[in-house]
This record gives sequence, C-alpha cells and structure tokens, in this order.
Amino acid sequence: SGGNYSVVNSIGYIGGYQFGMALLEDLGYVVSGSWARYKKNKFLTVKEIWTGKGGCKSQDDFLANKGVQDAAFQEEMKLLWGRGKKGGLVSADTPAAKLAGMLATGHLLGTGGMRDLLRGRAKADAYGTSASEYYKLGYNAVKAGTPIYPTEATINKDDEPIVAVEGA
Repeated sequence: SGGNYSVVNSIGYIGGYQFGMALLEDLGYVVSGSWARYKKNKFLTVKEIWTGKGGCKSQDDFLANKGVQDAAFQEEMKLLWGRGKKGGLVSADTPAAKLAGMLATGHLLGTGGMRDLLRGRAKADAYGTSASEYYKLGYNAVKAGTPIYPTEATINKDDEPIVAVEGA
C-alpha cells in the first residue's frame, strides 16, 4: 500500500494494510458468510456486507478511516497470535523478533503461511511476495540495525543464532 490508507489494489485488497474480505469477516467488519458467498475481494464494494463496526458501513467508510484500519490491524495481530499459539507455532517464550516475523508472515499468508514457513514450505502471495520476505520485515523491525536476513531454511523453533544468511 505504500502507506496509502485509501488504496485498493488490483485484486481488491484494501487500505493501508491491504485487508481482504476473509480477514475483514474474521474481524467482524464484514457480515459472516460473505467470503463463502462472493469469494472475491472486489465485492467489498457491496454496502450490504459491511456490519457497521467502527462506524464503517461501506468500503469507502473503511478506506477513509485510518484509525479504524490501525485498530483492525491490531485486532488481526491478536487473532494471529491466538491462532498461532493454538497451533503451536508461537508461544509466550517465542523471542520478540521471531514473533514479529511470524505475525508479519501471518498477515501476508494467514496462519497456514506461518506453519508452512516453519516447515520450510514457504509460499508467496498473488504478487509473488514470499513468506520469508514478510518474515524479514517483521523480524528486522524488532531487531532494528541487526544485519540478519533469515531464510526459510534458517528459521527455527527456538530462535538459535542464525548462521546462514542471505545477502550478507
């Protein structure tokens, strides 16, 4: 999104965090069953599917409200934390940088993407952005200034020092 809170990309993901219909449904901004019915983000333009949460009764309302989008992103992080914890992907003992990397991966590809990354089967989104690229963004946001660029092969469950790095 490049920080543009009013953007809609070519496959219908919206806002500053590029939310899709399925996630907005999980967070309660879109009526339950909308994703199963429409299966495409472009239908976020249908006003009837919006619940009114956060004062958003349409895609336009959501796009116009930076505060609601920021709050929705925080809700998503809590949701991913809970799902990741339930799935054994993260825990209270997960180091902060690794947790940030895993949550960033989850934002891109969901909890399944987090699991796949840990199993060395990282995928990419529709634009070709890989899970490891998002992991690096989250990881390095916490480890600011640390020149560590983990790959799928070097991400491990106990966050041992990473010895194999890309671009080093």
